[in-house]
Order: sequence, then structure tokens, then C-alpha cells
Amino acid sequence: MKLAIVGLIAAVRIMQIVIGRNGQSVVDAIDLAHERALTALNNRLEGRTETLKNPHPQASLAWFAWIVGRLGGWSGYMSRGYKPAGPKTIPRVSAVSSPSSRAGTWRFVP
Repeated sequence: MKLAIVGLIAAVRIMQIVIGRNGQSVVDAIDLAHERALTALNNRLEGRTETLKNPHPQASLAWFAWIVGRLGGWSGYMSRGYKPAGPKTIPRVSAVSSPSSRAGTWRFVP
């Protein structure tokens, strides 16, 4: 029973990230204390061209979904038939299941 509840919580969080790209705040999905680490990850994951830069406003759920999608292996392209990261890409990142699990490593981000 407990395992089913854990799975349900993870599934709800994943779908919240996938569906909630319409202007929701990142606070709805994770703790705002991680924003500094997410900004550092965003800077590392962005490419040199404008098409590979995160187009979403900082601290929005779409901004967070873009970062998680890139960490999950999504290419970042959204033109010529490419789509944003979906429910198959988002779960690849363990931070979605438990964002606080990466907090220990995020402390060392400058």
C-alpha cells in the first residue's frame, strides 16, 4: 500500500510538471530554496544559440520543466516537429521523485 502511494505521488508530481507549463510558479512543484541551484543548472544546460536557451521566465514551472527535460536527455529543440519534454523524459531525473535528494550536491554549486 505504501509503495502504491509513493508511486502515485511521483506520478502526480510528474504530470504537474508536464501539464503546468502555463504560467504556474515553480513553488507549486518544489521548494524555492533550490532556485539558486536550478539557476546554476540552467546556465550549464543552455546552449550557445538562442534556440537552445531556456525561453521561459525564471522561477516559473515551465522554466523548471525545461531544466528537468534537459537533465532527462531532451535535446531542447522545439521546432520542426520536436515537442517539449513529456512524461517519458521527466521521470528520468531523480530530482522529480525527490527534489531534496539533490540538495546535498546543490550546496556546492557556486
